[in-house]
Amino acid sequence: MPFTTEIDEELNYLKGKVCRIESIKDIINKKFKTNFDFLQIRYRINKLLALSYGEADLDPLKFVELCKEKKSKEQAFFEYVVDSNNKFKAAIFISNTMRTYAQFFTDFVLIDTTYKRNRFNLPLVNVVGVDNFGKTIMLAFGMLSNETISS
Repeated sequence: MPFTTEIDEELNYLKGKVCRIESIKDIINKKFKTNFDFLQIRYRINKLLALSYGEADLDPLKFVELCKEKKSKEQAFFEYVVDSNNKFKAAIFISNTMRTYAQFFTDFVLIDTTYKRNRFNLPLVNVVGVDNFGKTIMLAFGMLSNETISS
């Protein structure tokens, strides 16, 4: 059985509510009396995610514009790098609150990246620390054009 509009709508709803693809598969198969396997559901969810991101070529520009707007509103730090062809390479954003946190809470700092699971279809870099109450705090974030060592 092919994916229908109703199944796609249910997948769009479930992908933000249910953590495991295996659980989504079970819900879809039970509700629509289908027999999709794990790989089919995972492929379809990834395809729906890609469609919801919009034009990937414009995503870095959208990210830069959002950060510039935020920078002008709250005097935050924002820098980005483009190559000789004006192609996005990397960016970092630090709000005033994040800068204040960084002055006090740098005993433990973790830098991690996600793999293109955001509306910009780019790896997100999270720089986080731990405050004096043991809570995770954001110290900075950025985007990269790819996840290589040089980036």
